[in-house]
Amino acid sequence: MEGILITSVLSSVGLGISSFFGFFLLKNDKLENRLLACLLIALSLRITKSIFYTHIELPLVIKNLGLAANLAVGPLLFLYVSILLGKKKLHRLDVLHFIPAIGYFLLSPVLPNGGDSTFWVVSYSMVLLQSFSYVGLSAFCLAENRMKVGNKHIKWASSLTAGLFFMWLIYALIFLKFLPLYSLGSVSFSILIFILLFVALNHQKLFKGSASRYLNSRISDKEGKAHFSNLQQLILEEQLYKLSDLSLATLAGKMSLLERDVSLIINKYGNCNFSQLVNELRIEEAKKLIRVDPKQKIIAIALDSGFNNLGTFNNAFKSITGVTPSEFRKSLN
Repeated sequence: MEGILITSVLSSVGLGISSFFGFFLLKNDKLENRLLACLLIALSLRITKSIFYTHIELPLVIKNLGLAANLAVGPLLFLYVSILLGKKKLHRLDVLHFIPAIGYFLLSPVLPNGGDSTFWVVSYSMVLLQSFSYVGLSAFCLAENRMKVGNKHIKWASSLTAGLFFMWLIYALIFLKFLPLYSLGSVSFSILIFILLFVALNHQKLFKGSASRYLNSRISDKEGKAHFSNLQQLILEEQLYKLSDLSLATLAGKMSLLERDVSLIINKYGNCNFSQLVNELRIEEAKKLIRVDPKQKIIAIALDSGFNNLGTFNNAFKSITGVTPSEFRKSLN
């Protein structure tokens, strides 16, 4: 009885922390933070079901709503990582990631949950497979782009991805009866939240809104708008985006501004970061080159656009346009 009480308290504390920060970040003006908020809220709904499941007989619809939330976690993780890695905005097709979650939500009153029925065994196996697939996809994207974005972004997103992997592993081992206690799933969630909270405290700047960061700048709003206009003109006229080694320091030097101020100007008036701004211009250049000469090799287009390798080019192109360079070229025909 004492053990049950301890696990319940531990699980509830993790649930409370996750829910608090989920709703807190939901009011943030950065897209990545709103996605993280939705991820934390979906996790909280999933774990709420687990906590009560060990103590009371839950209605069928509540059990299935927990799994619907489970199916939303993977896509939210992947989209969150994609935005951190440079994807500027969500596309309409991104809603396709949530079809399984929506389906489970709509059918929650009737789908079998628990027992030894074939449907339940197969369906829950697919839920776990989907969770691991999105964790793997997110980890692959992080590995592919580890040199492209800030080290803090990579460390934080890697910690989140690894934490979810181990949590899903616990649930998988419980399902396969290698672990005897179902409550270990919610306990692992609380441990994950405590670890992530510790990591987050060391990366607080990642969760601040763009407006609050700009308050500390010496540049007025009028000057900021003028600087951003000049910055765009400079990059386009001198075609700086074609330089594969273009850096924020180089751009700041040409504008006689501090790197910090240039970064804040891009954040506020471009609604993106330096890498996103440059990559968007490079992709526009690549699309122009493909239209001019559809038979040109993709690697040549990547290099002429300012990218230094094909992998980064392909990832950036699909992130911004929603299709690969080859698919874009085929669409022209």
